[in-house]
Amino acid sequence: MSKLKKLGSLLLALVFALGLTCTAFAADITITNANAGETYNAYLIFTATTSDSGGVTYYIDSNTSAYWDYIVAMSNLASDEQKEASDYAELFTLVETGTDGLYQVTWVGDGDSSNDGEEGHEDEVDSAIIAYLVSVGAKGSVAGTVTPDEDGSAKITVSKAGYYFVTTTTGSVVSINTSADSVNITDKNAEPTVDKKASETASNYSDSDTYAQIGDTVYFQSTISNVADAANLKLIDTLSEGLTLNENSIVVTLDDTTLDDTTLVKDIDYTIVTSSTGFTITFLSTSETLAAATSTSTIVVTYNATVNGDADIYTDANTNTTYVTYGNSSESEKDSTKTYVYDIDLSKKDGSGNTLTAKFTLTRSGESSPVYFVAVKGGYRVATADEIASEEVTTTTTIEAGSVNISGLDAGTYTLTETEAPEGYNQLTSSVTITINTDGTVTVSGNDLVSSTSSTNDVTVINNAGSSLPSTGGIGTTIFYVVGG
Repeated sequence: MSKLKKLGSLLLALVFALGLTCTAFAADITITNANAGETYNAYLIFTATTSDSGGVTYYIDSNTSAYWDYIVAMSNLASDEQKEASDYAELFTLVETGTDGLYQVTWVGDGDSSNDGEEGHEDEVDSAIIAYLVSVGAKGSVAGTVTPDEDGSAKITVSKAGYYFVTTTTGSVVSINTSADSVNITDKNAEPTVDKKASETASNYSDSDTYAQIGDTVYFQSTISNVADAANLKLIDTLSEGLTLNENSIVVTLDDTTLDDTTLVKDIDYTIVTSSTGFTITFLSTSETLAAATSTSTIVVTYNATVNGDADIYTDANTNTTYVTYGNSSESEKDSTKTYVYDIDLSKKDGSGNTLTAKFTLTRSGESSPVYFVAVKGGYRVATADEIASEEVTTTTTIEAGSVNISGLDAGTYTLTETEAPEGYNQLTSSVTITINTDGTVTVSGNDLVSSTSSTNDVTVINNAGSSLPSTGGIGTTIFYVVGG
């Protein structure tokens, strides 16, 4: 197909024969497994007559057929230049009948001008005809059309015996079941599909959930399969409110096991519209790169998003959902990823269980500086980079507890350090390691005065009252002095 430019508006093709001996002709093309809402059109390539024995003879009228020039290019009448330019030369033999402009059509290798339907064709010749017709597109008037209902069946009625070319807007492949006065064909529905994956780094994408702290970057990959010849193909990506798309991170490539991977170019191969909740990529039918797509080609879209201050807290997830639309109204199943963000409930108490107020910092594992927070109702939330940089937003690394909720944290390990104890109480002498598990529970270690409650996110810090200095006994306030003379 390297010498032929595929037309993006035409997505699938079928050629088959309809023959009937009676004069008043009507025949049905029944399509099973059809896509509801899509349009199926039949185009007449050759007219046909039948003999009493059931043989079929095909004709093309050079004066009226919209396909004449294309059939000539595939026939014995093709010029040397046409043969050189085409991958599908000399598939037909055209013989003048004596009637002005009317030619009898036989397939190469038939050996008999009376063709008995599909049995007279070589499979590879039919495949080549289909491929060529796809490349040149639908021509002339529509001989019959149908838009299927939800039950997946459809029927086109045609008024002439002949050899027909059926197109649909989905991009699927149709095969022949029978070749009779009326025929049944099956839309194999090689529909575009999308597979969504995510990662906490710019590699190693997987179906697994991701975990993040507010301000972290999460990476996404959407892979679209069955893209060859797909019409009106669009990728729709929707992010939940807790994820902010980084528009400049979007990269689109055409990947193929037999070809070099190619980065697609905006406004040449696709257009993109972004919004606060995601983006839509429309793949262009004029793209020469996409026209070279094969059955093994995939379109891969990678991009990233930042977890923001509106992130949902576990058990709720921050979702990223992707699907594709194609044809007139068809769409794929949706695929989603989930990113989880966590919180802890921190309490400060004395040995009797009474609530106290102390000051703490919380430092993420692998980092030297404490986490910055903004005060929110009921506690603290991890600050975003914009909030930290803003002169209008108050951020702090100090947590005053009491009893507070601390949200926006990643699954993983943090160090809790008491920086100021309540007046009259002893400050913790060592920091505490807090581990947030992916099921939302926490475990603590490193100090016996800090505990967590099984199956919860509660962390409790105990401060004991400080001891008074001992008195000096009977000396009291007596002042000793020496008088010397």
